[in-house]
Amino acid sequence: MKTAGFRRLEKSFIRILGMILLLLLIAPTICHAAAEEESEFNLLREKAHAGDPAAQFKLGNLYFYGSDSVKSSPELAVYWYKKAAAQGIPEAQFNYGLCLEEGFGTEKNMIEAIHYYDLSGERGFVPALYRKAMLLIHGKPRTPEMLKGMTPEEIQRVNSFMNPSEGAALLEKILEKTDLPEGKIELCDYLLKTLPEDISEREKLCTRIYTLLREAEAAGSG
Repeated sequence: MKTAGFRRLEKSFIRILGMILLLLLIAPTICHAAAEEESEFNLLREKAHAGDPAAQFKLGNLYFYGSDSVKSSPELAVYWYKKAAAQGIPEAQFNYGLCLEEGFGTEKNMIEAIHYYDLSGERGFVPALYRKAMLLIHGKPRTPEMLKGMTPEEIQRVNSFMNPSEGAALLEKILEKTDLPEGKIELCDYLLKTLPEDISEREKLCTRIYTLLREAEAAGSG
C-alpha cells in the first residue's frame, strides 16, 4: 500500500517527467526558429553591404531597437541610417536627423539634423515636416555641450533657425494634407499667442481655434 509521502513523490516525478518531455518536444522548434532568424539577419546584412537602401534602413532599425538575437547598437544604427539616407530613403533621413539632433550613436549636430529633416520633408515624409515645424516654433534648448565645437557662424545659424511664423505656416500646410490632432493643438497654441488687436479678426481667429480644438478632441476620442 502506497503511503501519502510516496504518492506525493510519485506525482512530483510525473510532473518533472512531463516537463522534460515538453522541453524535448519544443527544443527543436526553438533551435529552428533561432537558426532561421540568424539566416534572415545574415541575408539582410549581405543585402545592406551590397548597397540595397531598403535593407540598409531595415538593418538600421534592427540595430536601433535590438532583438532577441541582435544586440542594440546606436553606432551601427546611425551608420546604416546614414547609408540609406544617402540613397534617398525619407524614413532613414528622418531617423538619421533624429540621431543627430539627440546625439544618439553620434555627436549632436543640429545643423546636419535640420538638413536631413529638410531632405526627408522634400520627399513628403510628414514626421520630418512636423519635426521641422516644431523646431521652428519652439526652437531647441541650447546647451554648452550642443554648442561645443561649433563655429560662430554655425551657432548663429542654429540661433536664427527659430522662426515661429514660418513654423506655423509649415504646420498649416501639413494639416491641409494630414489629420494630425497634436499638430492642430500646437497650431492653436501658436494662434492664441498671436491674436490680432482688431476685434472682428480676433473673433474669426478664436472661432478657428475652437474648431481646431474640437477636431483634435474628436480625433483623439475616436
